[in-house]
Amino acid sequence: MLPIQADAVILWMHVLAACVWIGGQVVIAAIIPLVRGFDGLATSTGRRYQVVAWPAYVVLVVTGILNMRSAGISAHDLVETAVGRTLTIKLGFGVVIAQA
Repeated sequence: MLPIQADAVILWMHVLAACVWIGGQVVIAAIIPLVRGFDGLATSTGRRYQVVAWPAYVVLVVTGILNMRSAGISAHDLVETAVGRTLTIKLGFGVVIAQA
């Protein structure tokens, strides 16, 4: 049996949280137009999604920071390297989506 490494677990948690957060948004985007005609159902559906989405978002942020540290990426690298600039764009999209 292969040993379980902390970096692999953190990456797995990051990917799982991204699937929950982004996948949930896709499902909500498909469901909300269908339930708008029912009194309060769209609102309660959105609120119920938030119970799952915000913890997943927190896990994304925390594991993302841990992944950066394990990869040796510093704040300085976010503007100085190609990997850092790509990560900066990704982080920007995350912030924009979280504000929506």
